[in-house]
Amino acid sequence: MDPTQNLIAVVYVVDYKTVYINLGTLDGDVIHPQAAGERLLLLDDSEKHHKTINAKLKGLGRHIALWRRLDDENWTSSDEKWQLQIWDWQHSTTSNSILSGVVSNRPNTTIDFCFLGNNRLLVIIDNLKLYSIEDMSQAPDCWRVS
Repeated sequence: MDPTQNLIAVVYVVDYKTVYINLGTLDGDVIHPQAAGERLLLLDDSEKHHKTINAKLKGLGRHIALWRRLDDENWTSSDEKWQLQIWDWQHSTTSNSILSGVVSNRPNTTIDFCFLGNNRLLVIIDNLKLYSIEDMSQAPDCWRVS
């Protein structure tokens, strides 16, 4: 939710596999007038049959990002799969800007992210990674790791 833009983004997860992000206005039940469309579309990974176990949605300015913890019935490791997809919600309902990986499934493993202005994304997964998200037609460029 971004009250300064009159924007509400709502995530729906159906049967753990189908995920929708609807964009609307806070002051009415209509599509946001600056949105590229009513719904943001996730990368289709239907052949992999990943289940969404947990999700976190954040936005800043023209960007919306969805982080998901994934489960796969064919995955034999105790490690955790994750995916972070980023959209420029004002210009496109699809996204090629995707990060993903695997982290150890320890009780105190922290996975989080935040926008640092309009063109940077900080991702925290056992360490800090700073990404450039200026070009939304491709995966974010990693600038720094600490």
